[in-house]
Amino acid sequence: MQSDKDSLTRLIEDVEAAVGDDLCRYFDRVAPSCEECPAHDDPAPCERLVLADVARRLHALMPHDADGVEIKVGDTVESSSSNRYVATGTHVALLVSPDGLEEGSNAFMNADILRVVRPDSWERLEEDITHSGCCAYFYHSTDGGTCDGCPAHESLGDCWQARATDIVRRAKALAGVE
Repeated sequence: MQSDKDSLTRLIEDVEAAVGDDLCRYFDRVAPSCEECPAHDDPAPCERLVLADVARRLHALMPHDADGVEIKVGDTVESSSSNRYVATGTHVALLVSPDGLEEGSNAFMNADILRVVRPDSWERLEEDITHSGCCAYFYHSTDGGTCDGCPAHESLGDCWQARATDIVRRAKALAGVE
């Protein structure tokens, strides 16, 4: 079971303990006795509870983007400067294959500065419209209090016009019209 700070090594140790003796050993870190085991009063078989907990812990250990979305191998991710990458491995830093580099080239990036590129939809467009300002709409952090570095500000100068133009562009694409 997960303690304050989980790791892949700790998860492997817990699973190996359960395989070596019995499944109850998996929960040893949080349950020193059978009565304190999370599986004790649960009607589901211990195997199912252990597998569910292993899956939960594995998902938590995977890299997550700036919005907390789990990044999987093969996902397209985007930086704040709108550069797109394909996740080719999942490590502490994300192994990506950047656009524009030679085929087979790779780089490591911190996952928490990227966003998973999701297919556009009417629901996503509606969600994005509710962002409070232009920089948030274009996923640009305004921690410094300025629009410096925002793709809309840099390319067009008028952020609100850029936002409105992009909303119309996306709506037309979703509707299948030009």
